[in-house]
Amino acid sequence: MPPVLSLPPMGTLEEEMAKPIRYITNKIMSGAVGAKYEGLWKGPTNGGAPDQYGRWLMCQGELYEGELEFGQLTGFGTRWCSQGDVYVGELIEGVYTGVAMHWDYMGRCQVTKWHKGKEAGKGVLWSQDREQCWETDDGHPRKILTPQQGVQKANALLRLVTKKDFPQLKKLTDVPGDPPSYEDVSYSKLPALKEEYKHTIQILASFQIDPKKDALERRRKPGTNMHMQPQLVPAMR
Repeated sequence: MPPVLSLPPMGTLEEEMAKPIRYITNKIMSGAVGAKYEGLWKGPTNGGAPDQYGRWLMCQGELYEGELEFGQLTGFGTRWCSQGDVYVGELIEGVYTGVAMHWDYMGRCQVTKWHKGKEAGKGVLWSQDREQCWETDDGHPRKILTPQQGVQKANALLRLVTKKDFPQLKKLTDVPGDPPSYEDVSYSKLPALKEEYKHTIQILASFQIDPKKDALERRRKPGTNMHMQPQLVPAMR
């Protein structure tokens, strides 16, 4: 028999929300099949939200790692989109905002400002092979540049970034390379945070519904309400 998951008793919502931030792993996000989270968490395990910093796998195949504000993608982070785009920069409630680096699904790289999710103002765009470069206006190529001219103009934009420790937004010394890969977490802050919050770590088990076992249990218990929630059992690994 698999071990039964045992969680500490919960207090009132006010007590739970007043608890200090803790580090959780393997959190399955409710209401989204396949969504999973690891990082800092505020509030009760069921009813709280990701906060400050974490790595969030979305149900549609997107991945985000970066700063959060109680369940919102707000702050600096990296977002891998399901169609292949990668965005590194600031978001406000999931909307691209401020100066950022963006790789599209074709491999082209752009450094520009964003406003309400759209490119805004001057920017720099490199071709997929990085041999061609353009100055952009609201995301549209307007003027041909050499790749090194593009680096100079991009650095002028990156100086506007206030988050100096954000690794992918440091001063460019050469034309941009490939975006951070989906699997590469070498830039991640999670290991350091896990060590800092090691006394708060809560490891959650993955769960799935087992309808056959649930139906069997209900047959064994006459009078069981057939509209009760199905039993949750640990997922097979």
